Amino acid sequence: MQIVGLRIGKETLGLPISLVREIVRVPEITPVPNAPDHIEGVINLRGKIIAVVDLSKRFGEAAIERSSKSRIVVVELEERLVGLLVNSASEVLRLAPSEIEAPQNVFPNEDMDYVTGVGKLQDRLIILLDLSRILQRAEFTPTILEPISPTDAEIKLLQTLVYQECGMFFDERRIHFLRDRVQRRLKVCQSDSFYSYYRLLTSREGKSELTALLDNLIVNETSFFRAKPQLELFQKTILEQILNRKQANRDWSLRVWSAGCSTGQEPYSLAMLICDALAYYYLRNPLSVEMPSPKPIVPPPWKVEVLASDMSYSGLLTAQQGVYSDSQLETVDYTSRLRYFDKLSDKYSVKPALKSLIQFDFHNLKTDFLPRRNDIIFCRNVMIYFDEPEQKRLIEKFYHCMNPEGYLFVGHAESLFGLSTKFRMVHLNNATAYQRIEAS
Repeated sequence: MQIVGLRIGKETLGLPISLVREIVRVPEITPVPNAPDHIEGVINLRGKIIAVVDLSKRFGEAAIERSSKSRIVVVELEERLVGLLVNSASEVLRLAPSEIEAPQNVFPNEDMDYVTGVGKLQDRLIILLDLSRILQRAEFTPTILEPISPTDAEIKLLQTLVYQECGMFFDERRIHFLRDRVQRRLKVCQSDSFYSYYRLLTSREGKSELTALLDNLIVNETSFFRAKPQLELFQKTILEQILNRKQANRDWSLRVWSAGCSTGQEPYSLAMLICDALAYYYLRNPLSVEMPSPKPIVPPPWKVEVLASDMSYSGLLTAQQGVYSDSQLETVDYTSRLRYFDKLSDKYSVKPALKSLIQFDFHNLKTDFLPRRNDIIFCRNVMIYFDEPEQKRLIEKFYHCMNPEGYLFVGHAESLFGLSTKFRMVHLNNATAYQRIEAS
């Protein structure tokens, strides 16, 4: 039998090597309020949040005095990783069956149902443990009679988790928003403490809840043809330049990416503007191409692709359905309503021809591989959620996702100043865009 030896005070304990995933030096342990006394807190191990149990406290003894020899033994129990804080951990030990005795033979007067046997190795007693009896699942979801507001320490834990998952950074000005959203999810999940909810978020079973929390942290505030000066710069100036350049190169494809598309109003607005611009451009620059009947919204040989992405599944679902109320179409003029929407009772549905130009997809701008070959990227009012290092990384990603001389549009309150030198600013009629600078 192969075991890993653990030192707790003067006792040597043994765990089956099959349960041990790794042994690490003791890093910073973040306390978790309202957790059981023997749970020291949690550690971040390469992005995984792991609860740490002081085995000495678990056995009702004094807390382990940490030293340079102290270790955390990471074990897997019921598909969950748990860290065991011990005085020291030894190399792998080997015990023959003849060297193991039943616990009642060694401790006849003690109730030690968590002991599976006692090994004897070089005049040492090694107590073999049954972790499933020591670390019961219920101990990791402590019962609290009244739901409580997350403490500052708990919010700090959540800030770190959210930042690792998607790059969103909540500073002091927005911490109340984070606190409010997590309280809503605690209520929905009927969690009796932040600790149990946090364990859910960081477990394999909690992936869907983590997605739901991140979805709740996104503000889906948008409208059709939002920030009109920017859209006029896009349609009348930048799009015209790109179409001229592409026609000269006999490149008939146009690819626009709406990063952070929310509930779809932005990508549908861009698609409408592109179709209108192409119709007018085709009148001024006719091509010897037979026009199909009925006339398509994108004149051949042009091909248009609008990629629309977001990390909110609920927002993407609304966008894919493409059904909006009369109040949501308040900024859409009568002509565009007739051309691009069907009236459905008290709603408006995007026509299939326009919808076919748009590809909706889930994208996490921090971790996912981003789409390439974009002529224009719209990423408006997204970078405000990120801190400066994450903003710089995102802009660098956008640079490499663009075609040569491509354009980037950011929100009115956002700027590339001090973040990148790889774009030049284009400013016209109170509107701003950024064009990729090509290496000379």
